[in-house]
Amino acid sequence: ATYYFGKGIHNVGKIKVKSNDVVYIEDGAVVYGCIYGENVDNVRICGYGILDDSMEERVNGECYTDDTNGCIKFYNSSNLVLDGLILRDSAVWNVNYFGCNNVIINNIKIIGSWRYNTDGIDICSSQNVQIKNSFIRSFDDSIVIKGIPGYGLVNCCDIIAENCVVWCDWGGSLEIGAETTAEEMYNITFKDCDIIHGGFRCLSVNNCCRAKVHNVYFQDINIDYNRYEEIPLLISICIRNGYYGFYMDDPDKIGENFDIFFENIMVNLDSGIGIPPSEILGFNSEHESHDIVIKNLYFNNEKAD
Repeated sequence: ATYYFGKGIHNVGKIKVKSNDVVYIEDGAVVYGCIYGENVDNVRICGYGILDDSMEERVNGECYTDDTNGCIKFYNSSNLVLDGLILRDSAVWNVNYFGCNNVIINNIKIIGSWRYNTDGIDICSSQNVQIKNSFIRSFDDSIVIKGIPGYGLVNCCDIIAENCVVWCDWGGSLEIGAETTAEEMYNITFKDCDIIHGGFRCLSVNNCCRAKVHNVYFQDINIDYNRYEEIPLLISICIRNGYYGFYMDDPDKIGENFDIFFENIMVNLDSGIGIPPSEILGFNSEHESHDIVIKNLYFNNEKAD
């Protein structure tokens, strides 16, 4: 390992990794700081210890820039592995990848996200990403795929999130958007995941910019609703051009949602809860959400008509 942290407490601040670096945090180690990389290749971050970002103060309301980092942040990098760590108390989004390619996120645990806008995992304008075998409890969106201004010519594609458990306190549990500044966002799959607490939207394509979002799959998802929480939207497919204006690089272009598939969705309703609401919305007759397929949707083991 280039950076090795054994059992105990380590105050490191911001670790700027270089190509071919390995960061290892041993079980029993608590590392106070964050890990940052830009224009690097072949970086592995692993171990079973804790990376704690609680010492970092958020500089502004922006999550895209490097003045506040969160636990993990990479720009324009490739062949990245994040494996095994516990991530705690991020200042902004916990795990951030911007313009990256060939990323594996495996067996991480995100906890202690109490500060505003602390998403779990944000995959932004990136390709060839695997997210698997992880637990995410986030204040805001849990696992979210975004197209970010500044990367407007970069398609966001070939991404899978599978075998994950998410607890979303507010925002989208499994979501595309709201930032969709890209030509296309496609071949995106959420599979074999459990939503044990929903935020505002459980399964969502929230297209607020100009991307054509298509070939999106929500498969084999279990969702729990309990009577002690606000009832989140079950399915939300929408086009809200300009709803968040600062996300947009061309306000005259409007997005489109099509070929979006929901299959084997098991919804477990607590006693006294009716069927939760869903929405499928376009922007106008020329920019619609269409070709949406819902197959094998169950409420308390009873198949919906």
